[in-house]
Amino acid sequence: MKSFVSWYNGAHLHSAMHFDTSDARHAGHDRAMLANRAILYANARAQYPERESGKTRNWQPTGPVWLNPETEARALEIRDTA
Repeated sequence: MKSFVSWYNGAHLHSAMHFDTSDARHAGHDRAMLANRAILYANARAQYPERESGKTRNWQPTGPVWLNPETEARALEIRDTA
């Protein structure tokens, strides 16, 4: 389990966080990494416009993310059972 948690937080790129690791986000490195990616994609698009026909990914930092987000229906169900 320890090796999985280490991989999940340190190596796994989370799509909900625009392909950053949990460790990078917790350390505050995510904003710099996302800014570098935005520059990299903009440069690639300028250099090879024929290959980039659509929009590039959104590389803005994300807000809060949850491992298992509560749905509104589930939150109401929990409240009603109390």
